[in-house]
Amino acid sequence: MGETMKAKISYTVNLEEIPNEVSNLIQKVQFQIDKLISGRIGQLYPVDSGNIAGTLETIDNVRRSMAEVDLRLEDCYSILLGYHQAVNQSLPKIQEAQELSEKLSDLQVNLDHLKQENESD
Repeated sequence: MGETMKAKISYTVNLEEIPNEVSNLIQKVQFQIDKLISGRIGQLYPVDSGNIAGTLETIDNVRRSMAEVDLRLEDCYSILLGYHQAVNQSLPKIQEAQELSEKLSDLQVNLDHLKQENESD
């Protein structure tokens, strides 16, 4: 069997859609794992001494399938890590903006009080 070339693909989604996209990828991984367990791994035993070559080929196919699963899980991990970092970086900025807005509101209230005091004098 020849070596298969791998290529990364990418597409753009809204930040809030990332968990759903990763869920879809994980669902595909689950399907691959289920297929692997119910199919190929069940063919590995009992080992037939008359068909060692077939067993070796099946073992190789199982290992390649497991490598595919590992690559998909690594993709999911990388995507979620980036999502987690993006979300956690934006939270402090939102909190800072809220704090700044509250300070501005407080300053506006103080300014209004000062204006009222000056007008009443």
